[in-house]
Amino acid sequence: MSQNLQGNYTCLAKNVLSGRHRKVTTELLVYSPPPSAPQCWAEVSPGLFSLQLNCRWAGGYPDPDFLWTEEPGGVVVGTSKLGVEMLSQSQLSDGKKFKCVGSHIVGPELGASCVVQIRSPSLLSEPMKTCFVGGSVTLTCQVSGAYPPAKIMWLRNLTQPKVVIQPSGHHLITQSGQSSTLTIRNCSQDLDEGYYVCRAENAVGVREVDIWLSVKEPLNIGGIVATVVSLLLLGLAIITGLLLYYSPVFCWKVGSTFRRQDMGDVMVLVDSEEEEMEEEEDAAEEEEEEASEREESPIEITKYGHIHRVTALVNGNVDQMGNGLQALQEEPLLLAELKPGRPHQFDWKSSCETWSVAFSPDGSWFAWSQGHCIVKLIPWPLEEQFIPKGFEAKSRSSKNETKGRGSPKEKTLDCGQIVWGLAFSPWPSPPSKKLWARHHPQVPDVSCLILATGLNDGQIKIWEVQTGLLLLNLSGHQDVVRDLSFTPSGSLILVSASRDKTLRIWDLNKHGKQIQVLSGHLQWVYCCSISPDCSMLCSAAGEKSVFLWSMRSYTLIRKLEGHQSSVVSCDFSPDSALLVTASYDTNVIMWDPYTGERLRSLHHTQLNPPMDDSDVHISSLRSVCFSPEGLYLATVADDRLLRIWALELKTPIAFAPMTNGLCCTFFPHGGVIATGTRDGHVQFWTAPRVLSSLKHLCRKALRSFLTTYQVLALPIPKKMKEFLTYRTF
Repeated sequence: MSQNLQGNYTCLAKNVLSGRHRKVTTELLVYSPPPSAPQCWAEVSPGLFSLQLNCRWAGGYPDPDFLWTEEPGGVVVGTSKLGVEMLSQSQLSDGKKFKCVGSHIVGPELGASCVVQIRSPSLLSEPMKTCFVGGSVTLTCQVSGAYPPAKIMWLRNLTQPKVVIQPSGHHLITQSGQSSTLTIRNCSQDLDEGYYVCRAENAVGVREVDIWLSVKEPLNIGGIVATVVSLLLLGLAIITGLLLYYSPVFCWKVGSTFRRQDMGDVMVLVDSEEEEMEEEEDAAEEEEEEASEREESPIEITKYGHIHRVTALVNGNVDQMGNGLQALQEEPLLLAELKPGRPHQFDWKSSCETWSVAFSPDGSWFAWSQGHCIVKLIPWPLEEQFIPKGFEAKSRSSKNETKGRGSPKEKTLDCGQIVWGLAFSPWPSPPSKKLWARHHPQVPDVSCLILATGLNDGQIKIWEVQTGLLLLNLSGHQDVVRDLSFTPSGSLILVSASRDKTLRIWDLNKHGKQIQVLSGHLQWVYCCSISPDCSMLCSAAGEKSVFLWSMRSYTLIRKLEGHQSSVVSCDFSPDSALLVTASYDTNVIMWDPYTGERLRSLHHTQLNPPMDDSDVHISSLRSVCFSPEGLYLATVADDRLLRIWALELKTPIAFAPMTNGLCCTFFPHGGVIATGTRDGHVQFWTAPRVLSSLKHLCRKALRSFLTTYQVLALPIPKKMKEFLTYRTF
């Protein structure tokens, strides 16, 4: 029996004798299921207040029945013959799935189904644009992921509520699919400069992204030349001062320290000015003693409950390089190693890994996530026995503390949970003084340097570094707080990244108030980094893409896609012009965060021959960070190597063997890299110390306040634009 046999059949009977006849008509109905699968879709009802689900399963007889359910869970939404259901606003949420099951009298027994997933819109846009007076500029807004499709509007963020921009001779609005552009003609500083808002709205949600438009007078070439000349003169003055600092006598003394340092001296704190004068008077005598003793084997000295392992140092030479003066060495040298000094009783909340290490911005403290729920706060620089004089920190705080309140003391912070993330606040932070004094009258009235610790249970604890007092306990995350980052501006805005797939923004000036939750990641968030100009936030999760967020509006700017595996670490360059991301795919990618352009990939390959006889396995990258001057990168990978990369080279310039590395960070004044391991150890390595070229100093100064778009708008030669935007690799 087939469908084409369906129809009316007539039976005709005739009496041949009487001539009478009669007929009977019968309709034959052939029941058959629809030949294809059901089709589902969602559409917005008028007013955006409800959503209509539609399900169609055509071609069968009789009409099928439809059942709509929420997935997962199977909660029944409704049943009907038409396959249409209306959903109220309370039933809608981002990512929710609705399943339509069609059933027919002749089968199939389990029916046939289709699924609709509704999504709120995501927005991608350029965070900043520049227009010259009298010119035109086009702002672009791209919607992705929205279902049903979103309605796009442009608004002007001058008043509350924001003003909707209508098409006119001054404003031209076009839309193609889910992409919209706003063209502003005849730009005026008074009328057009400021924030513009692109809003995308569907029944599921609303998203907005801010775009800042700068309207400038046409550039004066003479003014630009004068600025460049001023920067060159400033750079020349800096180099002159550094050359005086790195005098031949000083270089000879540093080299002598590297080659013949007496490893048997007692550990001391940072030299005061009087001690430095005494050292100069006794220099000749010390050199004779050093010449007679050379330590070739490491020495272990126990102090403060740690074991410090120190390796003899070599190669303190200073040579001339293209980027300035820099210390050359075949590989980074191990300056010191810190290890937990006593065994711990392992239990459910204990772990020995050093997941995070951090220097305070002024270089006066070092924080060490030692494992077993403990954070060590260690005054920096370490005793001169462990760090050569050439690498001592010249921070303003160390001498002041030595003269005023006495030498800073090491502190132990018992956090009660495994510590995953560490972050120091910028120094100083005057607004915090009143906050801590109000809640903790016993705290001395001093500028307060604070440390944030991210814990295994989702808590964030805030400590005062100088006293070791617990100041605040921030709650909100539902899983491990993996990373933390303060805004460099000193505003005490803290960003936290968690395994609960969210980032949270906290204002410590408002008693640790949570001011924003950033969602959108589908996997654990491993890392977060705020650009030095405080305009952008980068977050890396266990996904192949990284997210860039606006720190002004806390909205998504764009996704950067290019990795082939999970991205686990990210960092901005000191001038905010570059972003680097490290992934399990063994690659570091360098991006322009303003345009989203991929500038370079650094691939981690196996050394030939390997560093040892073991089977070296090229595997996951764990951490990446920029050097303070922005000319070098450091990476830590599971192949047991610390690598140092020069910004303009595609291969590493130096390697150091390290086992089970997890994290790395540069000393704020350069010259030292700190790394943490799975064993709970911290190692300090020498890093290149450079005098940046005048070109790089000028580029760094300009890029600190000019975006890529602003540089490209300058009336300067193409090669200069390529250099300023790091496109000369």
